[in-house]
Amino acid sequence: MKWISVELIQKVLTKRKVNAFKVYVVMNHYQYGYFKASKESIEFIMKHCDIKSKKTARKHLNDLVSLGFLGYDKWKKVYYIRSYKGLISKNKYRVEFQLSYLDNWRTYLHCSLIGYLALNQRNKLKAIRGKKDGAPYQRLPFSYPVSLQALESILKYSKSNLHIYRSLTESSEFLLITKNVNIETNLTRSYFEYLKHDLKGFFLIGHKVYKRLPNEICPLLSYKKLKGKKLKHIGMDI
Repeated sequence: MKWISVELIQKVLTKRKVNAFKVYVVMNHYQYGYFKASKESIEFIMKHCDIKSKKTARKHLNDLVSLGFLGYDKWKKVYYIRSYKGLISKNKYRVEFQLSYLDNWRTYLHCSLIGYLALNQRNKLKAIRGKKDGAPYQRLPFSYPVSLQALESILKYSKSNLHIYRSLTESSEFLLITKNVNIETNLTRSYFEYLKHDLKGFFLIGHKVYKRLPNEICPLLSYKKLKGKKLKHIGMDI
């Protein structure tokens, strides 16, 4: 099974270089550390990355050089492919990758990052549970809340873009997403009707007032740490 660094995924999403990263992943998979800046290489990239023009393919290569994902020797006219391991610095988590995911590339990247945020929530709960001496064992739940605010702080997207990307992930093969609401027993219907323009995230069904909470996320992708144990999915205790 192939793996991609979560740190690199976060970087390309933040810098809006999703399609350029697709080129990097494809060339990393098919080439042996380097490839020539030739007509054949450009045509290969266009074919495997579904790119319509040579100009766009060259732009993606230039972006990858700027990001440091590729090195370029202008005298030999050769691109050198930097390894995944050589590009990461802090976040040691990796997520599984298969070539078939290229068909749904943007959604795969967003789901990978959202799944990692849910995994992070689980690790925090495990750390808290481990500090409670003598506390009875409790199996952790299979899904964890991930808010738009958490994504916004990482990706620096506008709220409108975040809603668009979240809507893409909600029907994907990479995540299970459960709507999360809570009944507000302290709010009556009449009080809600009076303050509904000031109460964000609340809604009314019959005579009950509900509050929208961050969606519960359960990743269907596998994650693992560099030199660490594989996590089948975050619902499994390691």
